Amino acid sequence: MQVSGCCFAPAARYWRPVAFQLHMRKGFNILGGIVNNTVGQNLYSWDVFVFVNASNNMMKLLRYEPGGLVIYNKRLDHGRMHLV
Repeated sequence: MQVSGCCFAPAARYWRPVAFQLHMRKGFNILGGIVNNTVGQNLYSWDVFVFVNASNNMMKLLRYEPGGLVIYNKRLDHGRMHLV
């Protein structure tokens, strides 16, 4: 998966854990459970886990940083995201 204009380390891997879209109300615990149970990856691996809603206008990135997990949330005012 390509993420342009991203500020994460070049060595970080990007995962889109689920083939289906999620409701964006999900938080740290649910998203972390999806990463562990669906992908089988270590949540604390410094990788970036990408979640997108059904209409492709909202994205959440889940990532471990020093001190704990971080969720980055992006919502487009117009249009849709095109993920490569």
